[in-house]
Amino acid sequence: GPQAAAPADVAKAEAALRGVIVAVQGPGPDYSVFTENLAAQIRQQAGQVTPLIKSFGALRTIEHVRPEGQAQLFRVTFDSQATEWIIGFDDDGKIAALLFRPAEA
Repeated sequence: GPQAAAPADVAKAEAALRGVIVAVQGPGPDYSVFTENLAAQIRQQAGQVTPLIKSFGALRTIEHVRPEGQAQLFRVTFDSQATEWIIGFDDDGKIAALLFRPAEA
């Protein structure tokens, strides 16, 4: 069957994801938490993505759904939008993958 995620890995991923969302909605992303490749991608997309994430409203809940390969899938509910986020890390603990989409109803 599907492999279970270690609780420590899920807790780390949730904390990192919460940190990213809070930063984007506030002072802006802390690029030091990402790999260089991902940081470059986020810098390019920040102009479109930052207003979108701010438009979701206040962060309410983050719930772990399941592992997605080496990454973790979370359902993140904001005041005005439910979303799904995938976050993954490299061997150094930097965020190497970060994707989000509207949650399926």
